[in-house]
Amino acid sequence: MSRLNLFIHAHPWLVAALGVVLVLLVVDEIDRRRRGFRALGPHEAVRRINAGALVLDLRARSAYESGHVAHALHVPPAELDDRLPALLKKSPPGLVLYGAEASRLARRLHARHPELELGILAHELADWKAEHLPLVRGKDPV
Repeated sequence: MSRLNLFIHAHPWLVAALGVVLVLLVVDEIDRRRRGFRALGPHEAVRRINAGALVLDLRARSAYESGHVAHALHVPPAELDDRLPALLKKSPPGLVLYGAEASRLARRLHARHPELELGILAHELADWKAEHLPLVRGKDPV
C-alpha cells in the first residue's frame, strides 16, 4: 500500500485524470441506459440483423433507392408511429434505425415502447460503406 501512496503523491495529475475518466465513463453509461438505445457499428448491426432485428431506413425515398441495407424498409419519419404496430407484428422486438433523425426517433420510441431493443447505425451508412458491406439499390423488398 505504501507504493500506491507514494505514486499518488508523486503523480497527483495522473490520479486526477484517472478520476475524471472514470466519472466520464459512469456518466456515459448512465446516459446510454437513459436513452434506451445503442449506437451500433456495422458489425454489431449485422449481428442484430442476423438475429432477426427489423431494419428501418429513415432517409428520403431517393436516398433509400440509391442504396440501402439489405432487407431494410423505407419508413419516412412522419409515418413511423402509424406503421410501427404493423411492422412489429412481423418482427421480434428489435429495431435497427438509420438516417439523420434516427437518434431523436429512437428516444421517442424508447419512451413509448421500452420493451423494444433499439439500435441506431452510427454515422448512417458511412461506416457501413467503409467496411465494404453490401448496399441494395431499388425499392422496398416487401
